[in-house]
Amino acid sequence: MKKLLILLIFLSGCVICCCKDNHTPVDSLIKATLNNVIENWSNNLCDYPKSLDEFVVYAEKHDNWKNQPIKDSLQSTLTFLTEEKKHITWNFSYPTVTTMDLTILYYNDTIYRKSDKLLFPGLEVSLYSYNWYHLEYPDSIEELIAYDSLSHCLHQGFFQCCDVTFDYLLKNKDKMVWRKGEGNILIMAGNDTIAYQGDDPQIQYCDDSVISNKNIFRFFDKKGRYAYSEELEKNVKTGLIQLRAKYINAPQEIIKWHVFEYILESGLRPFCKNDDIKMDTDWFKSIEDYMYIFCCENDLSRVVFIAASY
Repeated sequence: MKKLLILLIFLSGCVICCCKDNHTPVDSLIKATLNNVIENWSNNLCDYPKSLDEFVVYAEKHDNWKNQPIKDSLQSTLTFLTEEKKHITWNFSYPTVTTMDLTILYYNDTIYRKSDKLLFPGLEVSLYSYNWYHLEYPDSIEELIAYDSLSHCLHQGFFQCCDVTFDYLLKNKDKMVWRKGEGNILIMAGNDTIAYQGDDPQIQYCDDSVISNKNIFRFFDKKGRYAYSEELEKNVKTGLIQLRAKYINAPQEIIKWHVFEYILESGLRPFCKNDDIKMDTDWFKSIEDYMYIFCCENDLSRVVFIAASY
């Protein structure tokens, strides 16, 4: 009798265990549809759904499911996810600042897994844009965001990716190292590189062939923000021409074109580090005086421009 009782208890336990684990494996079409919709989400929103509810809302509202077989498979997938929600575990995490992981379990079966490095879409083009206009890289993520890089980023077709990238980097700024060198920038998190660029303005703009085009003009407001306008460029060019006519009575041969930088707080200097021009002449003193007035009249703190030596 005792052995029979033990046998019954054992068999009852087996039945209970079998009932707990007795579920039908997820259909391969549902898995494929789940994968396709998540990839669609990632491509359009530059992110991943953080929960099952987010996924369902997106899949139901998205209007690109025009093919009937796709609509049918999507409906089957949504029905499955809704009916089996209590048996589904949706785990999304950032194991490190530069990686993501999304694992979806049905009971203990993995029905989706994605573990990859983050791409930070829009960051590279924003850094390049900032450097192009400011002739240097930003000192921080806040400075990059404060700059109008969002519109430049959007104009390059990244759309909402810029928001996602900037919000994420801002939240994780304390985990990042922002190393700005001379003509380069390196952004790291731990041992992982988030971004690196080395477009040195000293190389880009200090070549004689570039300077001879005479098209390097940058203007910055009192807060150091890029403030270029065609009117400012036209006015400063006109002013320099008039200054030359007033200062130099007889025609003189232009010795060389130079890139100069005028900073309201410190005065005039060559922008290019390899430029050893002597600036202790009345001509350059008159340029410095003119740029002081120009900056004060236009609420500027810094101007980078082309001018000749005689």
